[in-house]
Amino acid sequence: MMEPEPVQDVECGGVTLDVNNANSAPRMISSCTPIQKTLEAGATTTNPASTEGLMTSPEFGRHLDVGRLMEFNRELTTRYANLQAQFAELVSEHNRLQYRHNMMELATLQNSQGDGPQRGKCGEDTLLAAQYRADLRKMTSEKETVCHQATQLREDLRQTAARLGFLQTYVSQLQQRLVQRDRVIQKLMQERALNVIRDVHTRMLHNELLETRGGIRVVVRYLPTAEEFSNIEIVNSNVILIRKPLFNFAHLKGKAQAEHLSVFNIHSNATRNAVIFGDVRDYIEACVDGNTAAIIANGPKGTGKTHTMVGPADDAGIIPRALSLISQLCTDRSPLWEFKISLSAIQIVDEEIYDLLTDMDDKYELRRGWFAADTLERPSKITLHDNGSSIVLKNVTELEANTEDRLIQIFCDAWQTHSKSSHIDSAHFIVLVRIKAYGKVPLSKPTKMGTAAGTQALETRVRCHQIVSHGFLILCDLVSFDRPRTKRITNTAAWVGKTERQSINVNDIAGTVLGRVFEALRHNATHPQSPIPVPYRDSKLTHLLKPALLSEAKCAVISTISLRTSMFKSTYRTLQLSAKAVAAGLAS
Repeated sequence: MMEPEPVQDVECGGVTLDVNNANSAPRMISSCTPIQKTLEAGATTTNPASTEGLMTSPEFGRHLDVGRLMEFNRELTTRYANLQAQFAELVSEHNRLQYRHNMMELATLQNSQGDGPQRGKCGEDTLLAAQYRADLRKMTSEKETVCHQATQLREDLRQTAARLGFLQTYVSQLQQRLVQRDRVIQKLMQERALNVIRDVHTRMLHNELLETRGGIRVVVRYLPTAEEFSNIEIVNSNVILIRKPLFNFAHLKGKAQAEHLSVFNIHSNATRNAVIFGDVRDYIEACVDGNTAAIIANGPKGTGKTHTMVGPADDAGIIPRALSLISQLCTDRSPLWEFKISLSAIQIVDEEIYDLLTDMDDKYELRRGWFAADTLERPSKITLHDNGSSIVLKNVTELEANTEDRLIQIFCDAWQTHSKSSHIDSAHFIVLVRIKAYGKVPLSKPTKMGTAAGTQALETRVRCHQIVSHGFLILCDLVSFDRPRTKRITNTAAWVGKTERQSINVNDIAGTVLGRVFEALRHNATHPQSPIPVPYRDSKLTHLLKPALLSEAKCAVISTISLRTSMFKSTYRTLQLSAKAVAAGLAS
């Protein structure tokens, strides 16, 4: 009987497989067990469900790198599962081949120990053993191939585990960065909320400071004279001396001939408009804070009212400077507040209000209807409604503009329309600016911020935990006091009476009615127990100025005068109005 060929030993994974030893295969399998456990542990560590749940949280939705890492993690997990399945198949195939090998050795042993009659089958057994050995060599070769594949798979698994470890470390770092970023964002939000509260408190303090200096402020701008003697003398930057002319002995005996008027500031006509604007700048800032204010220029013709309010190109007046300052302040405060600025422009002629910002076709028709000399009835395009502390102009054009260029352009269009009217000398030019501010940082709950008077002055309230403030600015270039309205006189008696009545009304609106309002305000401030009605409704101008003449509002009167003796009468009327305004401001 032929001896079976010795089968070569096979080495797999650092363990030598002895084909003649039945226990060598289990040892090799057991040597692969730690690797399998390591792979299973890696699979447990890189659970795709937990990783996907972590990655798809709302905090990581904004990071594209994390999404790509999740996709790569899923691919590695799938590959690991495939490798594990192949490894299980190889182990099963190895067990089957080992079993056949053991059975072949057992059959060979039985054949070698058989009795005489069975030796006849030795040749057949030898052939069968040779076939078995050939099969064994083939299976051994396949086993070596499988072991080599298993080694490659173990190396791939090791690299995959290393990549998974790196990805897990990177994901942990991203989590820490996101947590730190959220903390920084939360801290910044808290600081923004505190800044909003501080800004509101600053507004309150600024408003209280303005109230201590008086709600009504008078600034005088004078035109000097070359005469040796003048009835009006500028004593210093705050005091004016007024000497009344001597008409007769009774006049001299009855009243003192010298009066002193103390005002906020006095400037000459050579002073730049920027300096005069500095006297009313804080009132404009108060409007941005949410207050109501008015700046009124009045005085005789030729003393510089329009120069002060509008100004030339090289020395802009108060109106364009105010619009520029409003735009600048809104831009500077934009991180905390969202501003909406709207602009309207009107003129008052014979107690009727007209819009200066309508379409050009409408403007042409209105000018032809308003100012034609043969027109007896003048249509009123705008009506005024009083809501108590605020005034509503029905049908007025209100244009929204949030840039300085747009605000200046709207003002220039309105001024051009006003300057083209045929009765510019008898029309009050008024610009209305509304400033609405919304807090960008909502507060967690309404907070009491200051005294009741200050809160009312700011007109600040909490809506859905959001701070909203409303500011209103009125800029007026009033008609000259010494310019009575003249019209073509016809033979109609009714027309003559209407002309005289209109001439008186124009002067009363600019001087007398406004003076009575200041007197009533002074009386009510000094006699709170016996107040008298304030005649706001006696004229359209004072009715429109009502929000700026209330106790918590601000009003600046810029009186332009002349020191020439020939203009003493009109200048004295202007200073009388200024004195009433000063008295009302001191009383308030």
